[in-house]
Amino acid sequence: MIVEKSNAKINLGLSILEKRDDGYHNLDTIFAELDWGDVLEFSPAEKYKFTVESSIQHPTSSAPADETNLITQAYRLLRSMFENVTSEYAIHLKKQIPIGAGLGGGSSNAAATLRALNKLWNVGLSDKVLEMLGKKLGADVPFFIRGGVQRGKGIGEKLSHISFNEDWWFVVCVPEIFCSTAHAFRDYKKHLPVNYHPCKFTGSNLVEKELLPLKNDFEPMVFENYSEIEKTKSLFKECGAFYASLSGSGSAVYGVFHHHETAKNALSKLDSSSFSFLTQIIK
Repeated sequence: MIVEKSNAKINLGLSILEKRDDGYHNLDTIFAELDWGDVLEFSPAEKYKFTVESSIQHPTSSAPADETNLITQAYRLLRSMFENVTSEYAIHLKKQIPIGAGLGGGSSNAAATLRALNKLWNVGLSDKVLEMLGKKLGADVPFFIRGGVQRGKGIGEKLSHISFNEDWWFVVCVPEIFCSTAHAFRDYKKHLPVNYHPCKFTGSNLVEKELLPLKNDFEPMVFENYSEIEKTKSLFKECGAFYASLSGSGSAVYGVFHHHETAKNALSKLDSSSFSFLTQIIK
């Protein structure tokens, strides 16, 4: 058996740009991989099998175990490309990343599957090719092939490395709310201020002065519909976070702290009905 980590991500800023001809929107965001997430276990088997167990108590932590799961779709996609491969694997997912939280759990699982099978089947695909395959599965999947900190443009698939050397601590809070990405993209403009201009990251090194101006364009809509998420962001600021934001289209919101003890204190003040954790970014 081999084990593959499948970490969550957060968005450091998220600007929604023009709508594309294919119906999607162009974005500008910084993806940051967290040192926390799911675990995938791969065991030799006579035929492919997928099982899942939830490792946390949260109403959105369950994942489908059928053909709609991106793990199965990633397996089928790569398997179809190599008819000479004779080995099959059973995949067991230990699920921690809540669904509909803006943490990229499904996309991360798909990327972890592609990475692991590339090694197990010894097919020798480059990261660039794995990213191209990942794009067929979802817009965020390419990021998770290499992870770390990357700027994402296009629908998120145009990636470039961002240098990051800070020792920041992140407290992430996921309330018992499911936020629909499709709904968020449909309605976000209704909630933005008149003459609103998206913020853009201007450097190649993520430092505090570059982070502070960044905003998430989904926040006005999500906060109007779910005041408890906005209150959590405010709580982070009251507890000493120098930056706080929604991740993706929500529902996860996070605070960024200079010191571990300050972050731990903020974590202790969060509502126990939410799922929260303390982590750092993988550099």
